[in-house]
Amino acid sequence: MKLKTLAFTTAIAAIAGITPLTVYSQPSPTGNYRPGYWQPTATIDNTRFMQLQLVNDSGVAVEYDSTNVSAARGVIPVGGAITISVPPITSADRIANVNIYNTQGALLAFDYRDVGNNVVAVRIRRSDLASGGSPGSSTDISAKYDNAVYVDEKGRVYSF
Repeated sequence: MKLKTLAFTTAIAAIAGITPLTVYSQPSPTGNYRPGYWQPTATIDNTRFMQLQLVNDSGVAVEYDSTNVSAARGVIPVGGAITISVPPITSADRIANVNIYNTQGALLAFDYRDVGNNVVAVRIRRSDLASGGSPGSSTDISAKYDNAVYVDEKGRVYSF
């Protein structure tokens, strides 16, 4: 009986020791495109400086900031644009994460265009999801909205 209790306790302790990991990006192991929100929207050369061009087509002023890209903080007026220079990303602790938001609560969506020469243009627009609403309406919670531009240590660009 004590052997069964010991085995059961050991099994429970082993299972309790397993903790799930949050995974932000999951590129295909084969390198082929597999549809899904986890796919990168653009790819840059992470060994060189890159430029993020933020263009505000949302109809509202938006703010941006980043804790890991120096001098990345400010306001983009309606119709305005700014360029953020991102240094080479040599490891996971140097990823670029630029938060973009409207303080009045307007939800935003981002469209990407690879301009070339390690420049990615990000068009900021209003999301189809305005601020809540009933299912099936233009404010249905299944609509897409974005909060940040994220560049990982492999040069993959994502929206979150």
